[in-house]
Order: sequence, then structure tokens, then C-alpha cells
Amino acid sequence: MKILIILLLFLNLFASSLLLKSYFIKPQKVSITTSYKFDEKQVKYLLQKRQLSLKNPLYIESQFLCDVASIRLEEVQKNWSHDGFSANRFCPKDCTIGENLAHGYSTESLVIKAWENSPSHLYQLNYPYKYFCVKAKNNYTVLTLGNY
Repeated sequence: MKILIILLLFLNLFASSLLLKSYFIKPQKVSITTSYKFDEKQVKYLLQKRQLSLKNPLYIESQFLCDVASIRLEEVQKNWSHDGFSANRFCPKDCTIGENLAHGYSTESLVIKAWENSPSHLYQLNYPYKYFCVKAKNNYTVLTLGNY
């Protein structure tokens, strides 16, 4: 009888451990189906972080430059170039503006690095602009910078 009780306890313990093990430690394959969402706010953050690292004043976001960036974002998706950008087109008198474009970069930090590795884009980043705005859509990024 003792052997039967011990055997039943052992079977009960073994069955419990199998059930618990299969419930709590069951390996699962995880598939990531969501794609990365490019975030223009992250580009702004990285630009401000860059300003701080260079001991430059932080940019001030400008609605005027956001309007320009929105116009340019729509334009560059149709015609990938700086052709439609000029200070005379967008600026009132005594206004200086610059533009950086990016397309095809998978992360925000890669956009910043690409601009830093291009002399003409780096010039825009290093110029002492006071205002800025970033717009991004469909893997296109537009940065407008200005003084007025």
C-alpha cells in the first residue's frame, strides 16, 4: 500500500510539473509584424541634442518654417531636389532660411549623420539659425532653418 501511495504521489508530482512546465515555460515564436514608424519629433530632439553638445542655443520651433517645410515636403515627394526652395520664394524682407532634405533613411539618427557627413548640409546645421522646423512623411524628411 505504501508503494502504491508513493507511486501515486510521484505520478501526481510528475504530471503537475509537466503541466506547469508546459504552461509557464512553453517556448513561443515571436514574429514582429509592426514596422518602424519614423518620428519627426525624434529628429527635432536629436537636432536639439546636437545644439547642446556644441554649446549652441536651442532652436525655437517656428510655425512659419513649419508651413514652409510642409509645402516643401509635398514638393520633394514629387520632385526630389532643392529646386523649389529659395529664400525669395518664402521669405519676407530681411529673412535668411536654409533647407536640409533626406530620403530613404531608416532611422532618425541616420538622417542626422547623413547631414553631418555632407559639407553643404553640415553648413546649414552649423549656421547660427535661431528657428527651425522638421516635417517627415513617407520616408522623406525636410528640415527648414531660419532667421527673421
